[in-house]
Amino acid sequence: MTNYEDFTFGVEIEFTGAELADVETGMQAFLASTNIQVVREGYNHVTRSHWKITTDATVTEHRNYATGTGFGGELVSPILRGHAGFAELEQVLAALNSVAGVTGDDIRCGLHVHLSWDGMTTTHVKNIVQRYADYESVIDAWMSPSRRANKSRWCSSIIRNYPLRSIANHSGSVGAMAGLAGRYYKVNLQSLSRYGTVEFRQHQGTTDYVKISS
Repeated sequence: MTNYEDFTFGVEIEFTGAELADVETGMQAFLASTNIQVVREGYNHVTRSHWKITTDATVTEHRNYATGTGFGGELVSPILRGHAGFAELEQVLAALNSVAGVTGDDIRCGLHVHLSWDGMTTTHVKNIVQRYADYESVIDAWMSPSRRANKSRWCSSIIRNYPLRSIANHSGSVGAMAGLAGRYYKVNLQSLSRYGTVEFRQHQGTTDYVKISS
């Protein structure tokens, strides 16, 4: 049986349909009676202890990277763990969906999930990559047409132009695997050196808790 308490995870939820300032205000009001903090920031890759609203190059219209203003963007979680993490994710998504207009457009937007666990080894990562490659066509069937095969430049196929052999033959550290492949693939290993996670980038945009938690 999977013990969810052994896993940490993070999500990056791209959305459109509302000004980021309105999203921040609306979410803060919705979550006022909780201990969950949501803060709008200029664009950055820093992991925070709070939920971060920021711009996204592929989604945000009339964006200002420095001030975190624009129409549409990205909601980035802090590090979440186990069942408590899922419960917080559900609350935050309810807050996001309470803001008028917000939607996870499945053409323009994506959903990225980061996973990590204690004792992660190179063998674990190799197995993840190989299994994803073996079943990519099956996984594609779960996704919107715009995210299948090699159709999206932001989540390219890992059975095309992806160094499967180099990953399989890697004998160094987990962190060193980050240098073996590019970022914009369905499975991103570059996050191993930055965050200590494996990032899954293929899922289309959604703000639905059931889909994201699954």
